[in-house]
Amino acid sequence: MPSQVRGRRRRRNELRRRSDVVQTWSALVLGALLVCGVPAAAWAAGHSMYVSARDQAAAQAAERRPVRAELLRDAPESTPEVRGMDSHPEYPVTVRWTAADGSPASGTAEVEEGLRAGETTRIWVDAQERVAPAPMETSEVWSRTLTTAIFAAVALALLAGAAHLVVRLLLQRVRLAAWERAWARTGPEWSSHLR
Repeated sequence: MPSQVRGRRRRRNELRRRSDVVQTWSALVLGALLVCGVPAAAWAAGHSMYVSARDQAAAQAAERRPVRAELLRDAPESTPEVRGMDSHPEYPVTVRWTAADGSPASGTAEVEEGLRAGETTRIWVDAQERVAPAPMETSEVWSRTLTTAIFAAVALALLAGAAHLVVRLLLQRVRLAAWERAWARTGPEWSSHLR
């Protein structure tokens, strides 16, 4: 039997409701969206975040510079509880360093635990010789990229699934309303036969 004839028969099936066709197409669109759209959305969001984070890291590296700074007081020792939460706890301590123009500068920087006054550590400063956080590292750029890509993929999949669920619920209401109308027409006939 030619496929064209089979296709016509399927379309003319009296038992097939329009809501069944809509639900089938809705499932096909959802499947296509999950197979093609989710990876595309994840790639687009991840790529956008990668470019943004990479540029931000480059800008931070351009406007900050590392310097050797001397601690002016001891950094506290961390407790075993703090050590368990963070492998390298840092504490704010006053430090001093030589500015780019040769003048002395000082500020408060986060330093590793247990460093003593007089020891040196590396800190980052901006163009105004203020203590600044270290520029974003490559691992953080990739971490942000992957997090954004995963979030975009999950969000789109959940949104598509929710839309499909809403379509199914609406179609179920349409089917129930059609069933009630059909029963209103045929119910009295059946009831009269049962008496």
